[in-house]
Amino acid sequence: MSQREAVKKHGIPRATLQDRLSGAVLMKKYATNCQHLSEAQEKDLACWAHVQEALGLAPTYYQLRRATEEILRASGTPRTLGKNWTANFQKRNPFVKTFQGKILDLKRVKGVTPNKIRALFQVLEGPLLRDIRP
Repeated sequence: MSQREAVKKHGIPRATLQDRLSGAVLMKKYATNCQHLSEAQEKDLACWAHVQEALGLAPTYYQLRRATEEILRASGTPRTLGKNWTANFQKRNPFVKTFQGKILDLKRVKGVTPNKIRALFQVLEGPLLRDIRP
């Protein structure tokens, strides 16, 4: 079958077919050689994150990144992670869920003080609320 017939029959771009016939490597396959972690390390990290998520303790982006940096440090690799490493890791492992932190308003953070919490519990222990059945 000629290249022209193959392109029409399978509906692929002619340049793609020519690249494959000339021995070009898929970008996805090429990218695996450039990854920081080996396939086994990445699989173990994804498994750990999945277990944490199943326990209700999904790791944050920061925790996932720190765990990876520790793996790299323990293996003696001097490489550092890029800024998009976590997003790319999640694309390669879509079943992994992470907890993304939420920004709190400064007024809410400063508004919670021990005195205000004590006052809340005093109200909850008051006579009107104490008689309400659970």
